[in-house]
Amino acid sequence: MRIGLIGTGRIGSFHAGVLTRHPRVDALVVTVTPGSGGGLPATELDRMLRQCGFARDGEWAPAPDGTRWTVPCHQRDPGAAPPPPRHR
Repeated sequence: MRIGLIGTGRIGSFHAGVLTRHPRVDALVVTVTPGSGGGLPATELDRMLRQCGFARDGEWAPAPDGTRWTVPCHQRDPGAAPPPPRHR
C-alpha cells in the first residue's frame, strides 16, 4: 500500500514510524514545505526517513509554484521504526 505523508515534524515523524510498523505499507510519498531558506529540504529529513525505515526513490522535486517539495519513498527496513510511544 502507498501512503501520502504531509510534513515531517514531530507528528509527521511519528506517523512515519507508525506506517513502518504497518504490514501493508510498503511506500510513502512525502510532501514538505520549504524551510526558511526556501530551498531543497534539509538532509535531516532524509535522516528521519531512514531512521523510520524508508529510503527515497529519487530526488526531492519542487512543485511548480515552489510551495512544497515531494519525493516517493519505499520501505527498506521495517525493523528500523522507533518504538511506539508509551501511554501513561
